[in-house]
Amino acid sequence: MAEAGGRSSSVTDDKEMRPSGNAVDVILVQHGEAFVSSEWHVMFGWSNFKSNVRAGVGDAIDIYVNDHRLNVTLKLLEYGRATFANADNEYLPPGSVDWSACSLRLDGRPNSVRFEHVRASRSYTRVIECDLYDSFSSYIVMMGLHRYVWQPDDFCVIADLDGTITISDVEGHIRTLRLGQYDFMHSGVCAFFTKLHDVGARILYLTARPLNWAGGSRVHLREARQDEVGLPPGPVITNSMGLTGALFTEVVHKNPHVFKAGILLSIKDAMLRAGRSVSYPVFVAGFGNRPTDTVAYTDVGVPKSTAFLIDPESKLQADGSEIFASYTDPKALLWLLPKIKYNVPVEYVRKIDELTAKELDREEEIELYFYIQSQRQSLLDEAASAIPPSTPIT
Repeated sequence: MAEAGGRSSSVTDDKEMRPSGNAVDVILVQHGEAFVSSEWHVMFGWSNFKSNVRAGVGDAIDIYVNDHRLNVTLKLLEYGRATFANADNEYLPPGSVDWSACSLRLDGRPNSVRFEHVRASRSYTRVIECDLYDSFSSYIVMMGLHRYVWQPDDFCVIADLDGTITISDVEGHIRTLRLGQYDFMHSGVCAFFTKLHDVGARILYLTARPLNWAGGSRVHLREARQDEVGLPPGPVITNSMGLTGALFTEVVHKNPHVFKAGILLSIKDAMLRAGRSVSYPVFVAGFGNRPTDTVAYTDVGVPKSTAFLIDPESKLQADGSEIFASYTDPKALLWLLPKIKYNVPVEYVRKIDELTAKELDREEEIELYFYIQSQRQSLLDEAASAIPPSTPIT
């Protein structure tokens, strides 16, 4: 374990590290040598049977990135929340954060993030751990935290989880979070989003699941496989409230689109503050399973023609498009790719054209296959009709 500047920590070396809590993934957008951040939501485990003093309310929470302690801390509040000492926004780190000592990896490999709550009276240290990947601007995910280093001019595709990646809403989160059945997904979803990631799109997983389920959601996305193809890396943004707050949003207020639009606007704002120089939209497409999803997406600039809805039978449709059979239908990408081609920086156009050509070839192969199958069936039907009926035995 290391302190700021890489010094070894003597406080927690002999203490057991106990996972305790969750955190919403955070996006850092690179701005020269500095970083602009979206909000950090960190929640440690909480017991109502402990007084605030025993729970450690007011204690400092140390933050380690790649085993280097940051020069700022969080403060533990009631109910396990942890926030920064920032008068403008307690969920944003102050501008004095020194990232230079963290040896940040900008090549796609993960950067680790760890939050530690140390108390001298305890024989253990409560921790929340995360991995960070480079890909967007700078995306730091807490509690399994993934750090993506994106650039301010990058473009993003939004994907909902339950009912959009999984086959259904309620059954989706039960099977993945409770039963570990990570293959309960729409056909072709892994390959579909991997293709978009490979042409340069940043994939953002946005869900109304509560903060308590953030870690389980990351495990689900990491373990998901279809024909040996996994889902592409990307930040997992959950509702920053706990289970009760998330249920109120979904069931009582019935306005999850307000939460989702707010999150997307904060990410868009972070990219603008980091010096976004292109006029193209940050979010070029979105995929959901409820009309409220498309409302959230279009509210932040996603064109209606690339805001897709998917039903429990895996059928996809956007405004003005035909109904596509599933994520495996090449016509879905052939509808989407020409529409995002002119909404992204020019350096991505060649890859989009190459993928378009591949999907055209795949469409022709599928049509040829079904044509041959239909001709074969017609010949079999004709042969069967030419055989005279057998004479009954008397």
